[in-house]
Amino acid sequence: MAPRARHAVAKALGIKLQERDPFQELDRPGASMMSDHTDHSFVEEPPEVLDYLNNLIPSGNQLYNYVVSLFPFLAWIGHYNLQWLVGDLVAGKKWLSPCLIQRSHFAHISYA
Repeated sequence: MAPRARHAVAKALGIKLQERDPFQELDRPGASMMSDHTDHSFVEEPPEVLDYLNNLIPSGNQLYNYVVSLFPFLAWIGHYNLQWLVGDLVAGKKWLSPCLIQRSHFAHISYA
């Protein structure tokens, strides 16, 4: 359809036509979809291997959180009351002894 006829039909139907092609800016490299709505355009730099590898190395805080998630006692062991140590060892031995006895009995059971 000719541009003049298109404008006449659009005016008769009350349709507002776009003044220009909205994707014309995208033909140039580095253009973004929203560049006509902002004061500046965003141009993404090409990725570099060293930047990628540096992002893989955890920071000190991330490394600390990971180690504490593996060994949770590290979070509280510095605040442990040493007066409780003897009582905790006795309780652990009393709990561990029946478990070891039961385990040794299971080891001798034949499933044949």
